[in-house]
Amino acid sequence: MRPPVKEMEKIKTDDFVTGMIEDVLYDMQHTFKGYGKDESGAPKPDTVGPAVRLVFSVDGYKFPHKTSWMKFSYSEKSNLFKKYIASLVHGAKEYMDFDLDQLKGLRVKMLWADKGDYQHIETIRPIGDKVLPVAKPDSEETVPF
Repeated sequence: MRPPVKEMEKIKTDDFVTGMIEDVLYDMQHTFKGYGKDESGAPKPDTVGPAVRLVFSVDGYKFPHKTSWMKFSYSEKSNLFKKYIASLVHGAKEYMDFDLDQLKGLRVKMLWADKGDYQHIETIRPIGDKVLPVAKPDSEETVPF
C-alpha cells in the first residue's frame, strides 16, 4: 500500500491572478521554528505565540491556497501588516484597532512567486476599494469616508 498522493496545483507567477479571501485562520499557540543563530552562535530557539494565516479561493483553481503562518501582530515590521493590512485596509497604521475577519469575502488581485516547491504572495491589492475599518461604538477613532 502507498500513502495517498496530495493533489497540488501551482498558481501562475507571470501575471496577477484574482480571487477572494475566503477565511482567516488563527492559532493562539503556534510554534514558530527558530532559524539561524543568535549572537553567541547558538541555534535560535523555537518560539510559541499567536499566529494567523489567510485562505484564498483563486479564480480558475480547484483548491484553496493559504499563506504561511504569520505572527499575529500589527507592528509595521510584521509580514501581516506590511504585506496584507497596509495593502488592503484604508488608513492602515501600526497597532490599529482592526478585526482581521473584516477581510473575509474581499476580492483581491495577487502576484504569486515561487520559492522552491513553495509559492507565496509577493503583491496583493484589493479589487475596488480598500476595506474600511469598522470603529467600535465606544472608540474615539473615526473612519474617514
